[in-house]
Amino acid sequence: MDETCNLGISGCRIISSEDASLLIGSGIEFPSFKRTLFANPVIIRLARMLKISLDRKYDAHKMHGSDHPVDFVSGACAMISKNKIEKHGLYFDEDFFLYYEDVEWSYRTKKLGYSNYFFSSVTIYHENSATTKKSGNKENQILISSFLFYYKTMNLLCYYIHGALMSINFLIISFLLKRAGHHANHQDKLKQYKIFRNYYFSIPYTFKRNPSSSKTFLQYVEPT
Repeated sequence: MDETCNLGISGCRIISSEDASLLIGSGIEFPSFKRTLFANPVIIRLARMLKISLDRKYDAHKMHGSDHPVDFVSGACAMISKNKIEKHGLYFDEDFFLYYEDVEWSYRTKKLGYSNYFFSSVTIYHENSATTKKSGNKENQILISSFLFYYKTMNLLCYYIHGALMSINFLIISFLLKRAGHHANHQDKLKQYKIFRNYYFSIPYTFKRNPSSSKTFLQYVEPT
C-alpha cells in the first residue's frame, strides 16, 4: 500500500493556544526567483497598468477549511510514511538553525514526485513562536533561513542573480517608504537590508569553507 501511495507529507489545521487564531504554515508556491521578481515595485506597477495578475491566489483562511493539495506543510504538525523517509533519506536538513526546514523538506518531497496534502478535519493547538518569542527575533531569523532555502534550491549563478534582484527590491521599497513618510517601516526595511548584506552573499563562502559552522552562522544574533 505505502509503495503505491503517492501521498508525501500530510498537514492539518493549526490553532494558536494563546488566542485561538488560525496559524498559517502550509500553502502553495515555494519561495523562488519568480516570486522575488514579482515583488519588485516596478514589476507590480507595470502589471497593474497592463491588468496582469502576478500571484497565484491562495486564501489560507478559506482554504484551511477544506482538504486540498499544498506545496509545503508546516513542521508544527506533519506526517509522512517512515518507509518513504528511509527510502529517500527524507530527513530534516540540519543546516537550518530554525525556520524554513519544513519548507525545504516539502520541496525535496515534491521533487521526488510525491503530493503533499492538507487535511482540514484534523486540528492541533500550537504555542506559536515559543522558541523566538522572548528574543523578538523571529522575523529576522525567518529572513536568514529563507536565504539558505534559496541557496539549497538554486544553482550558484541563479543564487547570485537572485541576490542582486533582492538587493534592488530592498532599495526601491525602502526609498518608496521614506518618500511616503512611513519612517518606522522605512527603518525596518533598512534593518532587513543590512541583515541581507551581512548574510546572503556570505552563505556560499561559509558553506564551502567550513560546513560544520553553518548552523551557528545562520542563527540570527541581535547586534550589540
